[in-house]
Amino acid sequence: PKHGFQAIRSRLFTLKVSKNILMRNHFMVVVGATVDKRSSRRNTVRRRIREWARRFPNIHSDFLFIVHPEAARAPKDDLYAELARAFRVATRAEPPATSHERP
Repeated sequence: PKHGFQAIRSRLFTLKVSKNILMRNHFMVVVGATVDKRSSRRNTVRRRIREWARRFPNIHSDFLFIVHPEAARAPKDDLYAELARAFRVATRAEPPATSHERP
C-alpha cells in the first residue's frame, strides 16, 4: 500500500490496517460525536467492535476502526457481518467466530 496501510471501507466504518513491530495486534476504535451525540450510544458501538476484534488471530498488525454514523443505528448482526467482511479483505483469512456462530 502507498501509505503503509490498507484501507477497507464499509457503510458502517473504515478499517485501516498496517503491520507493526509488536508481537501482538493493536486495536484502535474512533467513534466521534458525529456518530451520535449520546456517549452511551457511541460507547455501545465501541464495545461491540472491541469485543468482536478481541477474537482476531494475532497477525502483528495495527487496526484502526473509524466508525461512521450509520453504525449507531445498525443491528449488532449487521455490524458483525461487516466486520467479518472487512477482516477477510484485510487478512485474506477466515474471521473469528462470534458467539452466535459457535456450535
